Amino acid sequence: LKAAADGDVDGKPAVGVVVSSKDRKDVTLYFDKASGLLVKLSRQGRDDGKDVLEEQILGDYKAVDGVQMPHKETVLKAGTKNQE
Repeated sequence: LKAAADGDVDGKPAVGVVVSSKDRKDVTLYFDKASGLLVKLSRQGRDDGKDVLEEQILGDYKAVDGVQMPHKETVLKAGTKNQE
């Protein structure tokens, strides 16, 4: 684990952490500074045979059996919305 540059996710400040593992691509996790909830994952993915930046934006957290769970997910590939 190592610190990543802080950023904004949906207009809110977030703290970044890079997760590295042998033989795996790095994943950067962003946590909302106010709530501590995971709001974004960023990693290199593949699309049409090419390496592209893939991002998952998480939001609309609600309690499920006492645990905060995201109820909205937006996937971006190379900056373009791929699914919601």
